[in-house]
Amino acid sequence: MSGRIGDRMGTRSGQGAALLAKLSGLACGRGSVAALVLVAMLLGVACASSPSVAARPSPRPAPKQPGPRGYATMVDTPAGVVLVGGESAGPRLGGRSFSDVWSYDPARGWTLVAPDEPAVGLVADGVGYHPPTGAFVYLDLGATVWRLDAGRTTWTKLAMSGPSSAHGIRLVYEPRADRFLTFGGDIRASKYFDDTWEYDLAHDTWTKRGPRGSPPGRSYYAIAYDAKAGRLVMFGGVNESSEFGDTWTYSYAANTWTRVATGTSPSPRHYSAMVYDPVRYRMLLFGGADDLETVQGDTWAFDLSTNTWSQIRASGSTPSARAWHAMAFDIESGKAFLYSGGPDRGAFTSELWTFDSRTDTWARVA
Repeated sequence: MSGRIGDRMGTRSGQGAALLAKLSGLACGRGSVAALVLVAMLLGVACASSPSVAARPSPRPAPKQPGPRGYATMVDTPAGVVLVGGESAGPRLGGRSFSDVWSYDPARGWTLVAPDEPAVGLVADGVGYHPPTGAFVYLDLGATVWRLDAGRTTWTKLAMSGPSSAHGIRLVYEPRADRFLTFGGDIRASKYFDDTWEYDLAHDTWTKRGPRGSPPGRSYYAIAYDAKAGRLVMFGGVNESSEFGDTWTYSYAANTWTRVATGTSPSPRHYSAMVYDPVRYRMLLFGGADDLETVQGDTWAFDLSTNTWSQIRASGSTPSARAWHAMAFDIESGKAFLYSGGPDRGAFTSELWTFDSRTDTWARVA
């Protein structure tokens, strides 16, 4: 405020105060009603003539937990299970993508690790966690690699481009080789791939591998790493002509895909989620959708010693049938965590469930 304007306002304020004091004295005499009316009028004029100050909008409070979403990724870290990204609804329904990162600890609940960056937006499915550095990486639909380092709250765009078939893929960390591995994917759900790729985070380089044998090209399969045997296990997926219900393993050391004859298995599906259960040495798979996007609500176990599937008929409450959900296995608690998903692309939830591997029971957490 300039000196002149301040002086003028000070003079007006002093004169007004003196006048109001006199009128207040009059209010105690016979003319009290008229005087009070005049006081009120002068106060109204004074307020109307005062310069207005625009109110600053209150800062939006930070969210206390992730909102409803699908297409997210969940991983286990030393800080607990971590949820990364996702979408509020299917792309054709006008949903928006998220790049926020959340950790969950049973004692503390949800903690926001990195806020949403609309300019980044995890509009792809290839998200991975790098345990040696604590970094997260993801491959977007433009084949661009992004990295979120431990302790940072913003994503960094890397220079190296990855495979163009980034839609519908999964990134899985292979600790023995210190590489991320991915398979297949598609471009706009019209061209499907059967490529196997590895990504070296330390040198920011992608390498296309030429394995012996390969599953048919597909997207939105369920896949997890068998830490004891050093292999990937993949189930299901979809392409332009087939809904898959097959099981495959991939050995990085031997660079070989092998189809597993399992007998009984889950029905063909995609949009399911699967995690490695080191407590019982098995894979756990839940939900998914068929080619008509009819969602499933079943829980299955793949015994890694015998390469056989069996359905788990859990007692008590269980998650409702759903797809597009995320899962991770928390080694410390011995439980698998399941977040979000829903019965269709327009009805994602924010539910959090746990599955106790020791008792084969589900429990709703939030």
